[in-house]
Amino acid sequence: MLRGEVSHETPNAPLSRDELAAIARRASEATFGPWQWFGTPKNPYLATVAGGRVYVLMPRRSGMQGATIYFQSLRNRGIEPASEFAVKEVDYRDDITHIAHPDAEFMAHARVDVVRLLATVDARATEIARLEALVIDGEGHRCEWCRRVDTDGEYLTAIPGDDLAFYCAACVKQGDCLRKDEDS
Repeated sequence: MLRGEVSHETPNAPLSRDELAAIARRASEATFGPWQWFGTPKNPYLATVAGGRVYVLMPRRSGMQGATIYFQSLRNRGIEPASEFAVKEVDYRDDITHIAHPDAEFMAHARVDVVRLLATVDARATEIARLEALVIDGEGHRCEWCRRVDTDGEYLTAIPGDDLAFYCAACVKQGDCLRKDEDS
């Protein structure tokens, strides 16, 4: 995917490591946050809350029916019109493919990024729950001493009558698990 291009495929699929890195890059290149809307109903603007009010996005009226969007300048502390960062689809038309400004790219990707981040978190939570169920359901156990997980069923109960404490054969052989229990 080209820089500035928003993916429209698999909007609910978990993210790959490369996609997570791209989101992290967009977040680090965008104006620091948090952001908040300021101004009046007729003249709103998006700016930083802390560290001085740095403009993120500012529409300004242009003529009787239009408006121009301004972004924080990448060259100085001022603002510049979005047209300065616009990337045209082709040179002979004014149709654009994206705005090549870090804040604009961050905004353009936000809708998909958030959905995909939520899907990734959900997928990881499901995997964690599955792995925890292996330990709880007895299909696999975590050694109480060395904390390794084994799904081969080679863990032994080290203390007679304690069905929830499992120790791997290596720890039982070394006696580590028994010394741990004696210390407590």
